[in-house]
Amino acid sequence: MRRRGAVRPSPSTPRAPRTADVVALARSGDAVATAAVRAAGRHIGTALAAAVTLLAPRAIGFWGYLTEADAALFAGVREGLYGAALPASTSNLVITRTALGDLAGVRGAASRVLDTVLAPASVDRVLASGTWRS
Repeated sequence: MRRRGAVRPSPSTPRAPRTADVVALARSGDAVATAAVRAAGRHIGTALAAAVTLLAPRAIGFWGYLTEADAALFAGVREGLYGAALPASTSNLVITRTALGDLAGVRGAASRVLDTVLAPASVDRVLASGTWRS
């Protein structure tokens, strides 16, 4: 069943570039792609400004394929962040690409699950009840 107003792409309709395509172009020096990545970085930096002002973290780590264009991305992040956050909260801030690579988020989530499942209280409950179910 088609929704009213939905348009099916035809084989001749060009697909929109994916983020990975834009990153690859930026890495190869394409000026338009580099500007797009930098603009994305500005939006990310502006979005982070309130949290940085409030929490004053020592570092912010980025991961994922967008960080492959790190020079343009981080320039934009700094521009947006330093323009919107209070100077005292960014004076010692380090912005970096994580060493864990693209799977940093997945590894962090898995670590969090393991910490919860293997927490002493969880293990005690399983041993006492004989089941993983609450």
